[in-house]
Amino acid sequence: MLHGEGAEKLRALSLCAGYGRFGGPRASADELNQIFGIMEQNELLRPDRLLTGYVPGAEATAAVTAVAKKLRERNPELIYLLDPVLGDSGRLHDNHPELV
Repeated sequence: MLHGEGAEKLRALSLCAGYGRFGGPRASADELNQIFGIMEQNELLRPDRLLTGYVPGAEATAAVTAVAKKLRERNPELIYLLDPVLGDSGRLHDNHPELV
């Protein structure tokens, strides 16, 4: 918490391959939906800002999209920052062509 503002962080992949080291588990769509569901039950899905980055695959992207829409419906003034993370070093990631 900083200046009275808190943040909830969900990890899907820790670090990008563009940094030389990468790893960590990827959260599936089911895992993301479960996390978002628990956060909602605990009344933690009430932010006024949302930042998303790399999301591993179309199904997980659909889960993030659904929660983003829900948050926007609750708060039309929601600030949504999207870092699409489509590639590194001038090259497009080719592991999820369905998202490009």
